[in-house]
Amino acid sequence: MATFEAKLLVVSDTPHQPAGFKFPRREIGKQHRSFQPIWFSKWKWLHYSESDDKVFCHTCVKAVRDFKRSSKNAEEAFLTRGYNNWMAATDAFRKHESSDCHAQSVEKLYTLPSTTKDIGETLSTLHAQEKLQNRQCLLKVFSALRFLSRQCCAIRGDADENDCNFVQLLKLCGESDIKLQEWMIKGRDKYLCHEAQNEMLKIMALKVLKDIGLCLHKSPFYTIMADETTDKTNKEQVTLVLRWMDDSNFEVHEEFIGLYEVESITSDSIVSVVKDTLIRLNLSLSKARGQCYDGASNMSGIRNGVATQLCKEEPRAVYTHCYGHALNLAVSDAIKGSKVMKSCLDTAYEITKLIKYSPRREAIFHALKNELSPSTCGIRVLCPTRWTVRAESLASILSNYSVLRATWDDCIAVCRDTELVARINGVSSQMNKFDFLFGLELAETVLRISDNLSKTLQHKEYSAAEGQEISSLTVKTLESIRNESSFDMLWDKIELRRQALEVDPPVIGRKRKEPQRYCSATTYPGDHFESAKHSYRQQYFEAIDLAIHCIRSRFEQPGYEVYKNLEQLITKAVTQNSFDYELKYVLNSTETM
Repeated sequence: MATFEAKLLVVSDTPHQPAGFKFPRREIGKQHRSFQPIWFSKWKWLHYSESDDKVFCHTCVKAVRDFKRSSKNAEEAFLTRGYNNWMAATDAFRKHESSDCHAQSVEKLYTLPSTTKDIGETLSTLHAQEKLQNRQCLLKVFSALRFLSRQCCAIRGDADENDCNFVQLLKLCGESDIKLQEWMIKGRDKYLCHEAQNEMLKIMALKVLKDIGLCLHKSPFYTIMADETTDKTNKEQVTLVLRWMDDSNFEVHEEFIGLYEVESITSDSIVSVVKDTLIRLNLSLSKARGQCYDGASNMSGIRNGVATQLCKEEPRAVYTHCYGHALNLAVSDAIKGSKVMKSCLDTAYEITKLIKYSPRREAIFHALKNELSPSTCGIRVLCPTRWTVRAESLASILSNYSVLRATWDDCIAVCRDTELVARINGVSSQMNKFDFLFGLELAETVLRISDNLSKTLQHKEYSAAEGQEISSLTVKTLESIRNESSFDMLWDKIELRRQALEVDPPVIGRKRKEPQRYCSATTYPGDHFESAKHSYRQQYFEAIDLAIHCIRSRFEQPGYEVYKNLEQLITKAVTQNSFDYELKYVLNSTETM
């Protein structure tokens, strides 16, 4: 057997019986024959190896694996070598099922454990009743631990082991269950200690993973989603999620598989984690039809990235850059490319830090807000890493503009730290300038559109092709405001706000002479605008153009195009329209991966 399939057979507790798999045909005798899926329903113990096109007896292999019996007197065809003579398969299956080898395996694995009783239970009925009560109490312990874990509550909390959340929850359950109270009074500490808790959590986690694996087996295909990060203890962690669709109701599922600690986040380490997880879930890599990671070199590198390595083994596992991450990078590039928006967001981040990271300043702010503008919302923290959740934060600064300026005056009056006073003076000075107000309005307009796109892309029901179409609609929305009338509306809005807030009027920048090497007889030797409005008009159009270009460049990827043409291929096939172009594109893309 191939290494991957061999591991599946050794690790799996259930036989591998692929549904919807196209079994290969080969010449046996004078006809071409193949394995028949109906045999799975007649002989439940059949385990099929896709890489070798052979079947094994899962019961016999499991009995040998669990040391229930030795490999002597065993049929090698169904235990080690594999059987693939499909012409005489049914006779061979009947013969093996009635053989002594198979009968002994069934007896050791299933018959004896179900019919044999504990010697203490046989000798004492009282012992059997006590054991039953202990099991019921232990199930209550499992239920309490499951409840705390499900609700993300601390098992111990700040108290000691005798007064922790876990013990208190059991005592609460004991108020309606006298047997549980008596069981706890007897001192069952070995079932309540942290070692037992960890073991119970592990048992429940494995059960959840087993149920997820059974659901994944019903789906013919799945997608691998992974990301890496460093936790608070400075250890590298890899997050793994599998996405699949239920054929019965076409419902999309995204199952979180787990966090895996790795020594490094190299592509080889992450590939090992992915393959090991698939083996534990009894999933074949041949069913993978998609990969979704971030754009880091270890994940998407064209030579040795995770996506490239897995595509070499399964070319149909198409890689796509994560929508959310791609949009975040696009917005980041657009903001950093616009001087007025970058400067504005730097100041806005400083404002949120001054308010939110000081209880005293936040108390001053809320007191003034209740007096000057009680109907507005408070200040929202500007996330330092996620660029697609900043519109609300900028809008909160705009709605509390006058309150913030009054807050700075009160804070300076009571503050004695010269460095902090300098920071507050700097922010206050920026808020008095038209540049900051214009940048705030412009950034809020652009980020509001990108934030809406980000929220839409987070729905798991959307396909890759739909996500690309939604990004195209966002680009069209940005293009619709790239005109003179939209700029005039924004300018008038800012002017009204400026006059109401008594912000400094806009000024024309100092006339700068163009370097001599760029001058010619036909060009104007300087760069100067007729008015301040013309200067800010140029910045407005540059910011919109940057946002459009960045979103387009980040979302125009080969993987997106493959999914788009594949979706159109299925749609046209169902509606009986011509799909030659889409089919050719998908086939060519798969061959070149």
